Amino acid sequence: MERFDLLGPLPAHGATIVLEASAGTGKTFALAGLVTRYLAETDVTLDEMLLITFNRAASRELRERVRDQIVAAVAALDGRMPTDTDLVRHLLGSEAERAVRLARLRDALANFDAATIATTHEFCGSVLRSLVWRVTAIPASPCGRASTIWWPRSSTTATSRASPTPTPIRR
Repeated sequence: MERFDLLGPLPAHGATIVLEASAGTGKTFALAGLVTRYLAETDVTLDEMLLITFNRAASRELRERVRDQIVAAVAALDGRMPTDTDLVRHLLGSEAERAVRLARLRDALANFDAATIATTHEFCGSVLRSLVWRVTAIPASPCGRASTIWWPRSSTTATSRASPTPTPIRR
């Protein structure tokens, strides 16, 4: 397994990054730092990121740590706090870079509620809720509620063109 370097080159835009390690090894710190770097060094915004954890406590902690890391970076880049961490020293760069990074991080704080930092179940639930207005239910089958299938209202699949009223799938 490759060792993660928080200050190394950022993974390509659009890449999937998975951090897997034992408890207490710094995953949350690494994720918060990685998010802060992406926000400061690239044009990626919080609403384009997806941070998934496995339980609610970890989700809350990750949300707090990401926000705290951004707040600390803003304070350091703004000169209100010492630049005593490797991450902040890395973000300092030139005066021009510092100004751009500071503006990006301030914008991230202003729009922090747009961040998707959730458990797997919370994320899936939000996706389903966002799609509710796009789907319609097939009338209940003899098998009961568990077999209800949802079909897109404006489906353009071959099935919907061939049969305007799809036949429910039964198990």
